[in-house]
Amino acid sequence: MIPQGVAGASHSGLQRRREVGLVAGLMLLSASAGAGEWTFTPRTASTVTLTDNVLLSARNPQPDLVTQFTPGFLLRGDGARLNASANVALTRLIYLENSRFDRNLPQMDLLGRAILLPQWLEAEAAFNRGVQMFAPAGAPMQTSLANVTGNVAEVSSFRAGPTLRRRFADLGELLLTYRYSVTEAQPGEPLPGTAPVGVGLSVTDNLWDGRFTTGDFLPQLPLVFSHQLRESTFVDGGTDRLRTTSVQGSYPLTRQLRLNGTYGVDQNQFRNQGFGAIDGPFWQTGATWTPNQRLNLTFGYGRRFFGDNYSLDFSWTRRRFAFRAGYTEFASTFSSRQEDVRFVPTTDPFGNPIIDPLAGASPLVIFNRAGLIQDVAIQRRLMVDLRFEHRLDTVLVSVSSDQMEAITRNRQTNQAMRLANVIWRRQLSPQASVGVSTLYMNSELLGLGREPNTMVSLGPDFSYQFSARLAANVNYRYTDSSGGGLGLLQFTENRLVGVLNYSFF
Repeated sequence: MIPQGVAGASHSGLQRRREVGLVAGLMLLSASAGAGEWTFTPRTASTVTLTDNVLLSARNPQPDLVTQFTPGFLLRGDGARLNASANVALTRLIYLENSRFDRNLPQMDLLGRAILLPQWLEAEAAFNRGVQMFAPAGAPMQTSLANVTGNVAEVSSFRAGPTLRRRFADLGELLLTYRYSVTEAQPGEPLPGTAPVGVGLSVTDNLWDGRFTTGDFLPQLPLVFSHQLRESTFVDGGTDRLRTTSVQGSYPLTRQLRLNGTYGVDQNQFRNQGFGAIDGPFWQTGATWTPNQRLNLTFGYGRRFFGDNYSLDFSWTRRRFAFRAGYTEFASTFSSRQEDVRFVPTTDPFGNPIIDPLAGASPLVIFNRAGLIQDVAIQRRLMVDLRFEHRLDTVLVSVSSDQMEAITRNRQTNQAMRLANVIWRRQLSPQASVGVSTLYMNSELLGLGREPNTMVSLGPDFSYQFSARLAANVNYRYTDSSGGGLGLLQFTENRLVGVLNYSFF
């Protein structure tokens, strides 16, 4: 498992940073209070969960009735040069049979943007505090906030910095960005006598990004020159420096066929330097073929200083059908793979994604890497999606496979993840819909050398929209997880959930 104990090293410092981030966000909101129009929308959500295994235990399942109350509000302000938003919610979990697990989970997103010099300089600051689910070695655990597993982490992030943007007539556009950011994650409270599953972290990032995009003087061959430097300092004092310089270009050979290419150089310094962490040039070439609006084919080939890369993406739509398939095969290191081992994406109680600014507006949060041997490996990813619509019915089928095979010295670090998801939904009326979803997952966890973990989760749900303000959902879920050699991945659960959402305006 991931090493524990790094979270408490500088708790007071983490708390001060969190307060600074919160105050900065509130100051931005106050600064834009007199600009433009403001909207205030109070909301509330109530969820009742009946489960026969609230602890997700293989040997001692305990039933419980969990009530979740989530009052909150959304505040927005838009002006000519200032805009801001605040999304705040407070979740209260109440356990009927195990009151010692009662807890509060505050969540908030504060964002402020200002145009300091029109067409020249702008700045932004944001603060986020949310709840996310931990995924051991990238394998998502099918848990909810009602489950008490120590699997929940409280994540806070703060970012601030300026952006310089300037267009030079037909020559092109220059974009210079600096972002200072801090991300902190504290493990959720564990069960009595057990250790938390999540890992505590503090990572401070300094990101410098510069890019120049050519303008109309090269209409047939647009180019993008870029240079990025990212320094990440972790709670243990170690620092990673990732530096990339590249140029990208594309050329329309015909109306249907466009060629593209990339050339660049990596200069990386990892605090856990090991085999496979190599600097050097990389290149990629490929093409996109679009003979009509229904068909698209993209393929590419390249090399990244320790192996070849292949990619293929195919999409086709026709009336009721939509089909997409993709395959990539590329050389990687376990150093870069660890960047993908993250917290599972989640949303707030109102369905809004919890966005982490450090991950490029993606609802993912990085965590302190475990320092595994950085072997070179071949990574293969296959993805197939199918969507079919017929009158009131919609069927979604998604299948994916992600395999990583070491080609150097430590072959015990091989891993694989296979997912299959099938969803059927029928619109009964303009207000009501019913559906059934099934998830199958098979994973071989990184470096554990044990039998694969297999998880099956399925169940129906029913949704009804009473009005523009009031909506309800009832769903049942059966989950069976086995294998893996880890107790936290071996359990069965029957879960019945009722959700009621209300917006006051």
